Amino acid sequence: MSDLAAPRKTHWFVKENAAGLSIQRAPKLNPEKTIAGAVGERFNEYRREWQRTETFSYVPDYPLHLDVDTNYTCNLRCSMCPHGAPGKAIKYEHRLLDFNLYWDVIRDGAEKGLAAVRLGMTGEPLLRRDIVDFVDAARQAGLVDIMLISNGMLLTPELSSRLIDAGLTRLQVSLDAVTQETYQKLRQGGCLETVKNNIEEFLKIRDGIKGKDIPVLRVSFVRTSVNAHEQDAFEDYWEPHANYVSIQEYADLVGTPESMALIPADRKVIDEFRCPDPFQRMALFVNGDLFGCCSDHGREYPWGNAFQDDVGAVWRSDTAERLRDLHVQGHWWRHPACRACGLASVARLPAGAD
Repeated sequence: MSDLAAPRKTHWFVKENAAGLSIQRAPKLNPEKTIAGAVGERFNEYRREWQRTETFSYVPDYPLHLDVDTNYTCNLRCSMCPHGAPGKAIKYEHRLLDFNLYWDVIRDGAEKGLAAVRLGMTGEPLLRRDIVDFVDAARQAGLVDIMLISNGMLLTPELSSRLIDAGLTRLQVSLDAVTQETYQKLRQGGCLETVKNNIEEFLKIRDGIKGKDIPVLRVSFVRTSVNAHEQDAFEDYWEPHANYVSIQEYADLVGTPESMALIPADRKVIDEFRCPDPFQRMALFVNGDLFGCCSDHGREYPWGNAFQDDVGAVWRSDTAERLRDLHVQGHWWRHPACRACGLASVARLPAGAD
């Protein structure tokens, strides 16, 4: 396995849980300052509004962030994912998001307060031959934070170059291991050396050939019973190279004996859990369904559908407001999607919960 080139600067280190709540932050060089330097003050305005939503007392007129299910397909069969568990993936009639629907949603949203988009949910977005068009469309619409999450297997140098030129602000690569032995137990069908080489080429193109600071690079590690022993080595290896390292608590999305066996014995839990997602973001699934979080559990409880409904109206609907009220009150477990997500990841039912 090859070594990456020497780091060019000191980076930011982040630890966060699977629900997106920060556990520990030790800032060295904040990647958001890097993005703001490239994008401008509008990025800072968006992040200030994002912080307001974390108080559970402020709801913007339109979601600030949209998670986009570009495709419900994947080239890997990971142990912790519905695609890797027979019979667990939802059977969509069409497994590719309609690009015209995406364009209509983000163009309209950008005029009403949408600031950020992340391409990729329970699928590998680099499988789409037109994925660069998704990035370029978000830039043309005026979004200030354009993210893409990938397993990195298909991140060729040519694609890295095109994504950089299209205006991507964050590249997020899921790794979860430092050895191929551990990697193949979690990410069946993938090759860790290939991903590392792809990341190395991406950094050479971004830093050397393009001479740019963005997209910033995040590498992530989800702690499981299989890889927990490699966490320290993962942090030590990637901290000099990535703009930030994300350590996440495992969330069991599929509920099979195999996926439940991945829960580490020392998994951290939160007694007083509330999730800010319904105050910040919505997910757009491949069939047009909309729900107010980034969790795959939300697929079964859509607030509306972008083919028939106005996204802003769905965001401020009674259904959405009822879910927010549950989190304001700390009664998250009373919504089935939140109950499933919380108990599968970092939350514990409070005493007396029904």
